[in-house]
Amino acid sequence: MAIYFWLFLPILTTFALNNRKFRFFQVVLFFISCFGLYFLLGFRAVEVGTDTGAYYSSFFRIESAEFPFSLRYEPAYVLMNLAIQNIGFGPEVLIAVCSLIIIFSLVYCCLLISPSLGLSLILYAGIFGYFFAFNGMRQAVAQSLILLGFTLFEKGYRKLGCFSYLLAPLFHYTAVVFFPFLLLFLVKKERLIILLPLCWLISLFFVISATPFQMMSSFLFQLSPAIYSNYVDNISLSGDVGVLTAFYQLVFIFIYMSFSRCKCNMQYKVMLLGMLGVISANILNYSGFVSRLSLYWELFLILALPIASSYFYRFRFKVLISFLLFFVASIFYYRAVFVSSNNISPYSSWLLEL
Repeated sequence: MAIYFWLFLPILTTFALNNRKFRFFQVVLFFISCFGLYFLLGFRAVEVGTDTGAYYSSFFRIESAEFPFSLRYEPAYVLMNLAIQNIGFGPEVLIAVCSLIIIFSLVYCCLLISPSLGLSLILYAGIFGYFFAFNGMRQAVAQSLILLGFTLFEKGYRKLGCFSYLLAPLFHYTAVVFFPFLLLFLVKKERLIILLPLCWLISLFFVISATPFQMMSSFLFQLSPAIYSNYVDNISLSGDVGVLTAFYQLVFIFIYMSFSRCKCNMQYKVMLLGMLGVISANILNYSGFVSRLSLYWELFLILALPIASSYFYRFRFKVLISFLLFFVASIFYYRAVFVSSNNISPYSSWLLEL
């Protein structure tokens, strides 16, 4: 457990040095923190995380299968397994490589987009994705490729961005749900200013009761591929209307207030996707496994919240809002570690056992 505490210190210092005068030291600490996140994620032992053992099992199942692409796993994930097997390495290297993709995407996108590296880092580590990667590794890779694709595309590397976008569903088919919503970028901002709060208000009915989701799912889930029947058959219908759900609603209101003032096109798109993350999380609140789909948009909140807090308020409010966001994310970070709210076992590493 102590290693999680020590990792928090460079993250805290990165946040505290959010000033142009200390930019160099901030970036150095940012890389140190990200390396710590990578080490804990990529070199974890098989008993860390609820699904790590399943990825070890799938590695040997793919190795022994006569036709590995006939299994339920996505083609890019199968190819990565086969490549690592042919080189002569084991499943621990597979997890290290997937973790490298996840953390590299985080580093690249934060450096190019986020105005507050420390805030983005703690939001990712505490709330929006890090501990999920210990369990849903394939989907976490797909999420990261979408985030990377968005950043590359918006920074002018459109071919690489499209390649990253297209690669995401090849690690987890559910990534295809993200792409239709890119059409919202074509909708005029004036219309979205009216449409977004309306969608948010409707989504609150899904938070309060399971009935709206049951009505919607009875039709939509008939269209889902048979390969994901376990998602459809295991709907919990027991939503988690707790502190995190309430926090999400405040996040939506806060980003929306900044969204109406936004003039930069890329910032506008990031905040739009972040608000979609809140709306989708509300709608899928009672959906069990399917609630993971909202993570494709929620991940953009690690960029949307720093943008909203840094560019559109007076200095005192910037400091107060950033501190409150950091404080809330820190609570969730330690809750995930010590209370096992994300089913993460105390850290251990196969690397240290060699």
